[in-house]
Amino acid sequence: MLRIGCSSKSLLPDFAVCLHGYGSRNYRTDKVEDPVELGCLALDNGRNTVLLFCIDIIGISYDVCELLYRELTAATGIAYPDIYICGSHTHFAPSAERIGVIVPGGEMSLGVYPRDEKFLAILREQVLAAAREALAGRRPVQAEYTEISLPGIAFNRRTVKKSDGQVETNYLYPSDPESFHFNRWDDLFSVWRFSDAEGVAAILGRFGCHPVTGGRLGSDHISGEYPYYFRRSVQELFGCPAFFMLGAAGDVVPMQRQGESRRDIGEIMGRSIRMNERCFRPEPEFSLETLKLAVPVTMKNLPNRQRFPQEYEEFRLQAQQQSVMDEEFNHATNIMLGMSCYPTDTLTMPLQFLRLGSHTLVGLPFECLSLLGEKLKAACPNIILTSITGGYEGYLPLQEQFSLGGYEVSGNHFMQNTGDRYLAAAIGKLKELGWD
Repeated sequence: MLRIGCSSKSLLPDFAVCLHGYGSRNYRTDKVEDPVELGCLALDNGRNTVLLFCIDIIGISYDVCELLYRELTAATGIAYPDIYICGSHTHFAPSAERIGVIVPGGEMSLGVYPRDEKFLAILREQVLAAAREALAGRRPVQAEYTEISLPGIAFNRRTVKKSDGQVETNYLYPSDPESFHFNRWDDLFSVWRFSDAEGVAAILGRFGCHPVTGGRLGSDHISGEYPYYFRRSVQELFGCPAFFMLGAAGDVVPMQRQGESRRDIGEIMGRSIRMNERCFRPEPEFSLETLKLAVPVTMKNLPNRQRFPQEYEEFRLQAQQQSVMDEEFNHATNIMLGMSCYPTDTLTMPLQFLRLGSHTLVGLPFECLSLLGEKLKAACPNIILTSITGGYEGYLPLQEQFSLGGYEVSGNHFMQNTGDRYLAAAIGKLKELGWD
């Protein structure tokens, strides 16, 4: 018998915070357009219990996730990998990570800033509270699953110029689309529906589109972005909580931005579930299994770790005096962030598997690009990739994508073979387990 429990907690602080997602931000804000929240879905099939967290945040680094695992284990007895932490990747949420300020002239000076421990304390407290509440509220349900195609919502921004075959990153849909080839993206909305005698008890969805629509009030306002409006739409339509996970969205952006676009996307997702209610198929034997792997990774092109911090400070002061944005300083800040986040040049990063019924979630701690998700799905049709899971460590292209250029291959911290290593590790383990 499958049982679930649900909990949702606010992550709105009562003080000014840095928002994470755009390098142009050089200020803190306490302005709010929409709620930001933390959801916990506790799943229990009588043999295993899993805590699945869906958080309105750009991401949580792997070492902070490890801290949360330890605290959750002490509080609930549930340990990693039975804890699955997903960030929605909204670009309008308070930051729990180090950030780099690269644009002069704002409240914050140029440079690399440490984590906001005050906000992180709120996050840690709410994670524990949500876990306890979800576990205490478990009740029997039946599980169903379906996939819904939503092709008109987004596009792959790694557009290929017909003139030279190179990638040009189009953050907005181009005004001259005939000049480009458009790469594919995963437009499937994966949906689990959990129901009991009273109706729908909860909905869990996964979709792959950057939460960067922007709102009506400007980029300095806090918002849970379209995942918040998806949850609100589900609550209005079905009277139950919803949980959102991000798919392979590293190069996928909304077709429309600003205004009511984030509400439109969220409501389209919610209403698509109602329109496809006949397509759900039961999952009578609900598997609930987990597995973890550690993938070795190497940082790329690092300068001397002992000398560079002083060199960077001199560079920072010079850039601050010039009062203009400098691309070299931007690059140096990215290197400094990498050094701050990763204490050694070689380390291991997590790869997590969660068997949900007849499908397997494959959680990677990166912004996964569409091609990686496509190749993983081709090799293992029953998998569902979730990005920003168990960490947030930047973009994850495949090696073949680096020669084409584009924003996503220029700012990541790891060697070009990192994506291929993850792909091979995931496929190998899935086939070994028969979860493919």
